[in-house]
Amino acid sequence: MTASLTAVVGRARKLYAVGYTRAEVLAAVFGADLPREMFVIAEELEADDETVGADLLPRLREVYRLVDPANEPYLRDRILQRCEETADARFPGTAMMLHLCADSGPRGYVAGYRVADLQAGRTTVVGFNRQVPPEEAQLKVLGTSMLDVLEAGARRHLDVLLMPPQTWEEIRYGPDRDDDIADARATLQRLEELRRKL
Repeated sequence: MTASLTAVVGRARKLYAVGYTRAEVLAAVFGADLPREMFVIAEELEADDETVGADLLPRLREVYRLVDPANEPYLRDRILQRCEETADARFPGTAMMLHLCADSGPRGYVAGYRVADLQAGRTTVVGFNRQVPPEEAQLKVLGTSMLDVLEAGARRHLDVLLMPPQTWEEIRYGPDRDDDIADARATLQRLEELRRKL
């Protein structure tokens, strides 16, 4: 997929205007039907973008939101747009969906699916580290589903917070450590609730 975000927004608006459903527009944009888990995750992040330790990438975010014609596109997130452009250039045939934040793993990765896997009904998640130069980025398998990847990251984050603090952790977390632990537990609980929705 190599269309610019502006072109994706224009196409999505036209398809919605003639009666396509959200699922149909997403399939047209990404080249395959998206798994149910992505609708559950996108719905959650649209309602509250701080609950599951990830951000929607711009194409998914815009197509998901534009089902409501009153919503205006947000085209100013150049950092995440560059992540999608890197994926287009380095990893053709992928459909990137999420940026995994610091409290989900693998930290700093851009994650999505191979289009061929989606077309075959598989939900294997692949991704690359956006914190390395684009020419050095490597695509790797992150898990068997996006919820698996998010839950594993949230568990790792909570495990780190529950370890006896070392000096650097005391500096990093300081007096907010208990709040961080509560937030990590809430993230994991919310992900478990999303899995039950499936």
